[in-house]
Amino acid sequence: MQIAGMHAFFLTVWLVCLTFEGETIQAQCSKPKAGSHMSLSGDYITQESFPAGSKVVFKCDVGYVGFAMTITCLGETWTNVKSTCQRISCGSPGEVINGWYDLTEGVEFGARVTAQCDKGHYIVGSKVRNCMAAGWSGRVAICEVAKCGAPPVVANGRLLYRAEESYTVGKKKVVEYQCDRQLTLDGPRSLHCSETGQFQPYPPTCIDITCPTPKIDKAFRVEGHIPPYKYKSFVRYECEKGYEMEGESGLTCEIDSHWSAPYPTCKGKMHCAHMIQ
Repeated sequence: MQIAGMHAFFLTVWLVCLTFEGETIQAQCSKPKAGSHMSLSGDYITQESFPAGSKVVFKCDVGYVGFAMTITCLGETWTNVKSTCQRISCGSPGEVINGWYDLTEGVEFGARVTAQCDKGHYIVGSKVRNCMAAGWSGRVAICEVAKCGAPPVVANGRLLYRAEESYTVGKKKVVEYQCDRQLTLDGPRSLHCSETGQFQPYPPTCIDITCPTPKIDKAFRVEGHIPPYKYKSFVRYECEKGYEMEGESGLTCEIDSHWSAPYPTCKGKMHCAHMIQ
């Protein structure tokens, strides 16, 4: 009778332990899933399971804001996450004097704005600002009036007018060049101060262009320059009596130091008497 009572006692204890253990295993929650742009805070990050009644806190990711969010393990499920995280706004990136910011990407976290200058101005420093967690990066861009310094020097050439100390964009001022005697200007004669603070287009060069003296048998020069033949020099030839010309009689010296056409030739005229013989 005494042994039977002890057996009953131990059996009861064992059943109670099994029941308690079963309840303990079932009353757990797995790691909760974070909402958009949020994550678990503190030591909860590495924990994989949570007993019933546990409370965890979510925080917003860097660059996002929202209220602190606490949820509770109800056994196998969590209470709902009711709050959300929104991207922070950096507000206005600032006013650019003589320019503006391109706000195509907006002014919230992760956005990138680029400064643009009014015509006749150029950027000083960085023109890009990024919206970060602590606000806009860098400083407000500066747009200054574009100016050009002294015009470029052209070897064996000179300016038509006296150079100024500086030239401002928008005043329609140009600088003009001419070459020393017997040299030819190759490239643009006039340059202007561009918005980049540089003269445009690329400056010309002064080159020596000389065409060879034509040697045409049975012909003589009737019009044009005498040697040396420089750029645009013109000559015209005629054949001696009894000869007729084939080809161009007039030639012009071109910029590549060649004549505008091949040399003409003078051929003897055919007479009837010769034909009868």
